Amino acid sequence: MTRLFIISLLLWLPSWSRGEVKVSYLVLEPGDSPSRQAFYRQPVRIWGDNYLVKPDEYHALLTLVNGKCLFAFHLHGRLSPEGPANVQLGMVRPSHFNWYAGNFLNLSQDGKSLTDGGFRLLEASSSQDSGFALLEFQGPDGGQLRLELPENDDKLQLTFTPRCRTLPCQATLTAYPGAYGTPELRQRLLLTANRTADSTEMLLEADECWGLFADKYYDCAEGRGDGCCAFLFNPRNTSRALLKTDRYSCQAILDYIPGQDIHIILWDLKGWSCQQAREYLNSLIITLE
Repeated sequence: MTRLFIISLLLWLPSWSRGEVKVSYLVLEPGDSPSRQAFYRQPVRIWGDNYLVKPDEYHALLTLVNGKCLFAFHLHGRLSPEGPANVQLGMVRPSHFNWYAGNFLNLSQDGKSLTDGGFRLLEASSSQDSGFALLEFQGPDGGQLRLELPENDDKLQLTFTPRCRTLPCQATLTAYPGAYGTPELRQRLLLTANRTADSTEMLLEADECWGLFADKYYDCAEGRGDGCCAFLFNPRNTSRALLKTDRYSCQAILDYIPGQDIHIILWDLKGWSCQQAREYLNSLIITLE
């Protein structure tokens, strides 16, 4: 099984005090419950002002925070007597834009969604070295998703282990870089280390292991937008990797070969210009194993 590792960074980053990586998982219950008051006390707002949900709705807030950054996720789906199901995962921090706050990750096999069945949180762990949450999608074609944030790091490590090991698995990442924006002003950019897409699609080559989503108009260099976002993966684990945009959303479609776990590293580069982000990614020394 191949994985990917970042060996060293050639870009100087400020030092941060070492401390525990804290992970929390808070479920919002219907009505005027204590959980609703707990949601009001969170530093992250998911939506609206009142946090009132229907009895058949499931909403939860997952946060991973270290001394450097905060990742927050809104999990939402159906709620039945058997428990939550059809749960989707939106990233709402570091930025409410960039990785999609509604559902930034789609997982499928043979055209079927792997997140359509039941759902449960298996573990949420805080420690000095890293914090992680382990989520289980319980359908017959489900699997386990691990989200991990190391200490003194700003990269989210994502691992999905599909239950079925004989079929290829597809991971689709969705982003709205910088801002949702005005249609006539948006100028979405799909970038790799040496290329910028000249159309709405770009098939990644065998030696291209990261992609960057940005917007030419909603760029922090111009004093607009909320930054950009990027991902890193191991091309050796995939049969195809495609970047595409409909000039509103941007997507990375990664087709994994059978038997492979999905390993992806994500950056939400809130406050970064496109140029800063590309220079940073090009400064990484990456070894694929």
